[in-house]
Amino acid sequence: MTDSFGNYSPVVGTPMARKGAHAAVPQPRAVPPPPRPPDRPQFEVALRGYDRTAVDAFLDAHVAERQALRHELEASERRRQQAEQRAASTERENRTLREGRAAAPGAPPRPTGDGFGLRVEKLLRLAEQEAGEVRDAAAREATALLEQARARAEQHRHEVEQELITRSTALDQQAAQRAAEQQEREQQIADQLEAARSEAQSLRDAAERAARQRRAEAEAEADAVRARAEAEARRVLEQSRLEADRLAAVQGGARADIARLVDLLAVELGDAAPAGARRGAATAGAPRAAEPMTTDGPEVAGERAPATASAGR
Repeated sequence: MTDSFGNYSPVVGTPMARKGAHAAVPQPRAVPPPPRPPDRPQFEVALRGYDRTAVDAFLDAHVAERQALRHELEASERRRQQAEQRAASTERENRTLREGRAAAPGAPPRPTGDGFGLRVEKLLRLAEQEAGEVRDAAAREATALLEQARARAEQHRHEVEQELITRSTALDQQAAQRAAEQQEREQQIADQLEAARSEAQSLRDAAERAARQRRAEAEAEADAVRARAEAEARRVLEQSRLEADRLAAVQGGARADIARLVDLLAVELGDAAPAGARRGAATAGAPRAAEPMTTDGPEVAGERAPATASAGR
């Protein structure tokens, strides 16, 4: 077909163009997409760990953002590959056009000056320049997107690390606070136990002192009662001895009085011999009865005097 200048140019997709395409530069190699990370990591549930709902929401948002960045990077990579393919296709068409112009039989001679050749060369340079610009723009866009994705991923990683550090610090502080509170409670319990032991020991000591005091008081009271009983027994014994001595003295006095009465009766009756014998028997027992009188007090002497007087009468 002819172009706008009336010259013949092969159409892309025709056998000539396809032949030139096979002889042109090789197809650009497609850049493999980056490996896909797991959409959602799984963590074990631990006692007193992070808030499960908050962690799930944060991970879901992070995974969604990573997926969006990955899709955007894949789309940019596809656009770059398409731009490279368009640039390569344009370059192949230009090369095919030049080869076709050179190999076409009966082709009119190449004009000079401002003719067709200069315009074709200019168009080829413009096409090559445009293809290079497209490739450069695609490469710059892909690089920028890749750097942007890396920067955002690094930023998110840093934010996640900071969040984890913050949460870990908070948990460490909470654990330290709980440990301090637990230690304080244990110390309070230990103090209470020590106070209870001290109080129990004080009560036991007080009870022992009270028991010793009561035992001492009981022993003292028992000793006092025993001493009073012994004193009372000695007093009663002494009174009994004195009473026995008094009775013995009274008995002796009575015998002596009886002996004198017998003597008097004997004298009066004129019975001297029997009276003498009886007086001898009476006088034999009189000294024994009179012995306590030497130790008797005034009470015994006073008691004997009325008896003697009555005997004389």
